[in-house]
Amino acid sequence: RVRLVLSGQALASAERRAFDYYWPVGRHFGARFTDLWSYRESIPTVVDVALRAVAPFRNPATLLSDPSARDLRIWHLRSGSALPLPEGAEGWSEGFATLPLQPPLAETVRTVHAREFGSAPYLGVMVRTHPNAHELTKKHSPLAWYVERMHELRAELGDGVRFYLSCDTASAEAELRRLFPDAVSLAKSGGYNSRQAIIDAVVDLYLLAGSSQILGPHHSSFPELAHLLTHPRYGIPKTYR
Repeated sequence: RVRLVLSGQALASAERRAFDYYWPVGRHFGARFTDLWSYRESIPTVVDVALRAVAPFRNPATLLSDPSARDLRIWHLRSGSALPLPEGAEGWSEGFATLPLQPPLAETVRTVHAREFGSAPYLGVMVRTHPNAHELTKKHSPLAWYVERMHELRAELGDGVRFYLSCDTASAEAELRRLFPDAVSLAKSGGYNSRQAIIDAVVDLYLLAGSSQILGPHHSSFPELAHLLTHPRYGIPKTYR
């Protein structure tokens, strides 16, 4: 969702068009964009429904090469990934690197980082073992793989290395905390993809971004998002420091 919204904003800016977005919230995804970052509000559901009637969805893959699209007053787009951008346009990742966290979330990140790590380096460990995780993730990144790799990193870097855990199941977190008692993790609350669970995940994202290295799952974009927060042009966002 973040990729789509920010790439939509980048496309609108490159094409000198006004920009709005629709961010549905419900049982399967409980957090608004504005619950997480300081950003403009989503259009209401009733407006999205009306747009579907007057401006059918266009194919993002062919939009920029379609001459007739230039005459359309509204580009109504839907995609499961970032939108194609014209040559020379600033990418969506630049906008993401500077997107300000909501102040309470930023304060949590700063507090946890200062309390647990200070200036000491640590390794981020992002684990996906929930039944809803992609089958490739579960196949190639089982919990046993993390345990083996974390032991290898301890042997390579020394017993003093610390881990920050971001787990999507309580059972995986409990097992890693049992095996690595000095590992750090934040208590999670709320059901899968609930508003609170997504807020907790975004806090994890920024704490992963502050690590020296991320141990992440196969076929997951979450570690990539954490990496983008350390974009060399910007460094760690000020909201994290």
